[in-house]
Amino acid sequence: MNFGDPRLPERFWNKCIPEPNSGCWLWFGATDSHGDGQITRGRRTERKSGTHRYAYEAANGPIADGLVVRHRCDVPACVKPAHLITGSAV
Repeated sequence: MNFGDPRLPERFWNKCIPEPNSGCWLWFGATDSHGDGQITRGRRTERKSGTHRYAYEAANGPIADGLVVRHRCDVPACVKPAHLITGSAV
């Protein structure tokens, strides 16, 4: 799996913090208008990607075409792989 930037894992984990009450791992970097974390996977000029998608792929492998990554915990900033599942957008 090629994420573009070999420093991506370090950049990603430096912006996560465990939340002891919910068990979530919260992203405290850039977010979109819905509160989902955003990170550039390669060069700064490239499009940003959802941090929950990156966390899911890093733990489970590629996401099948047409699927989205959803939060079981309903916390948009959560990037804990155990709290993430794939599903349809509907």
